[in-house]
Amino acid sequence: MRVSMLSFLPLFPLSIADYCPPTGPVLPPPSIPENFAQKELNEVLEHFVKHSSDYGWNATVNSFSVSATSREETFFSNHYTAPLKNDTGVDKVAGDTVYRIASGTKVFTVLAVLLEDRINLEDPIGKYVKELQGEEYGDVTVRLLTNQLAALPREGYTWDKAVAADKLVPLGFPQLAPSDVPPCGTGVGDRICTREEFFKAMPGFTGQIANTVAYSNVAYSILGYALEDVTGMKYAEVIKQKITEPLGLPDIAAKAPKTERGILPINNGPWFELDLEYVTPTAGLYATPNHLDKFLRSILNNTLLSNVKTNEWLKPAAFTSKLEESVGAPWEIFRPRGLTNPPRPIDHYTKSGDLPGFSSSYIVLVPEYNLGVTLLSAGPEASSIVAMLLDIFQGTLVPKLEKLAREQAQEVYGGKYEAQSKDTNSSASIELVVDKGPGLKVKEWKNNDKDMLQSFYLTILGGAKKGDEPLEADVRFYPLGVDDRWRVVFNEPEGKNEKRKGGKNRGGKKLLGAMREDACLTWFRVDGTRYGKIPLDEVVFRVEDGAVKRVDAPGLRAEMDKM
Repeated sequence: MRVSMLSFLPLFPLSIADYCPPTGPVLPPPSIPENFAQKELNEVLEHFVKHSSDYGWNATVNSFSVSATSREETFFSNHYTAPLKNDTGVDKVAGDTVYRIASGTKVFTVLAVLLEDRINLEDPIGKYVKELQGEEYGDVTVRLLTNQLAALPREGYTWDKAVAADKLVPLGFPQLAPSDVPPCGTGVGDRICTREEFFKAMPGFTGQIANTVAYSNVAYSILGYALEDVTGMKYAEVIKQKITEPLGLPDIAAKAPKTERGILPINNGPWFELDLEYVTPTAGLYATPNHLDKFLRSILNNTLLSNVKTNEWLKPAAFTSKLEESVGAPWEIFRPRGLTNPPRPIDHYTKSGDLPGFSSSYIVLVPEYNLGVTLLSAGPEASSIVAMLLDIFQGTLVPKLEKLAREQAQEVYGGKYEAQSKDTNSSASIELVVDKGPGLKVKEWKNNDKDMLQSFYLTILGGAKKGDEPLEADVRFYPLGVDDRWRVVFNEPEGKNEKRKGGKNRGGKKLLGAMREDACLTWFRVDGTRYGKIPLDEVVFRVEDGAVKRVDAPGLRAEMDKM
C-alpha cells in the first residue's frame, strides 16, 4: 500500500483569505543555521527507506542524494546507497558522487543564453540558427523556446516507439514501412542523429505559437545550436566558459567522468557514458550534489546575473490548467498552499530531469527562504523517487523554515518604537508583533497622540464610525527586499472582510463575487495614497551593526527609535 504524501503535511485550520499580502516573501528570509532541522529531516528520509515498499519503490536497487543549501552553505545532506548496483561505479554514494541530471541541464542552457550578450531573447530564432530562417519560423523567438511556448515537437526522432514495433504490432499498432522508422536516435546502440537529420525530424507545430505551453526537448537542442553558432564553440565549452569555470564547478560537465565516480544502477551501466550529442543542451549534463548546491547558491546570490535579471528569470511565463502550477524558463513552478500556518502559496521554482530507468533529478529554488534543494536518484524507479522526495522533504522542511523566519522577525523587528518631535512637541509610537497572520502586524500606532489604526480605517479604507469610536484597520508590514524598506498594507478590521451576499440570476446562481471574490488587489494599490508628496504605504527600518535601531514612517514625518 502506498503511503499518502499528505500524511507528512501539517493540516492548518486557519486561512489567509482575509489577508492580501503583496507577492513575494511576507517576512525576510531566515538566517539558516548549520545542520538546521537535521534530526527531523534524517528521520523522514530514514522512514522513506525503511518503508520503501509502502511508498512503492525498491530500496534494494535504487540510490538517492538529498541536500539543502542556504545562500551561505549547504546545511543538510543525506545519501542512500542501494545494496545492489553496478560495481563499476562508486561503492558508497556521497556529496561528490556523479549523477546524470537529464533535463536539469535546461537550467544551465537558459542561463548560458541569458549570459550571451549577442543573443536577444526577442529575436526570431532564425537569426541565430540558419536552418530556421524564413517565414515558417519567423514568429518563434528565443524567449518562446526558453519558456516552452514555441509549439515545437517534443522529441523529434528521439524515443520514437518505432524501435519497439515488433512488440507493439501484436497489441494493435500498424505495421511500419522501413521508411517510417527513424534512421537515428539517442539510445544505447542507436546511431546518433546528425544536425541535418535533427532538423528533418521536426515538421510542423504542435499547436499555436505563444498560446499553449507544451514541453519540448527539441526547443532546447535548438538553443544549444544557437549558442554554438553564435559563439563558435561547442555546447560543452560554452557551459564551461560561461558558468562552471567562473563558479568553480568542474564536476558539472557535458563529458562523462570516470565511471568509478558515478552511481550506476544495476544492469544499466552503458547509459552513464553515452554521449547524447545534439540532445546534450536539453538533457546531457553530469553533476554532483555538492556542485549543484554551489550552483544554486550562485543563483540565490546573483553571482552571474544581476539581481534584476535573476528576479526576471524567476518568474512564470505561462499557466497550466492547475492554479498551483505554472511554467517558466525552464522552471516548473509549484505553489503549494498547505505548508505554512496560515496557509499561503510558497513559490517553488523547480526543474526535473529524467532518463527513464537510469537516473532522475530535481533542482529546487525557494526564494521565500533563500533556499536551494538538490534531489538526485539513480535506479529503475528514480523518476518516482525524486518526485516523492520533493513532497516529503519540502513538506518537512518548509514549515520549520517558516517558523524560523517568524521567530527571527519577531526578535529583530518586533517590539515598541517611540519618538518625541523636537519641533512640534508631538509624539509618535508604534508596536510591532509577529502574530498568526502574515508579515509584521501593527499592534498599536500613534502619531500626534492620535490612534492611526482608527485614522487609517476612516481615511484610507473609507470606513465609518460605529458608535463613539471607529474600528481599527488591520495594518501589516511586508519586506520589499531592498534597503530595509517595507510595504504597508491596510486591511479591513479583522473579522469585517465579509463576502458579498446578494446578486443571483434566474437559475439561483450567485453572480456578485463570481469574478473577484478571491482577488488580491494589493498590487493594484501600491503607492496609492500619498500625504504631502510622500507615500503612506512605506516604512524604512534603520539598521546599524546588524541590529534594528529605528523605523521611519516618511508619510507621517515620524522617526521612532526602538525601545
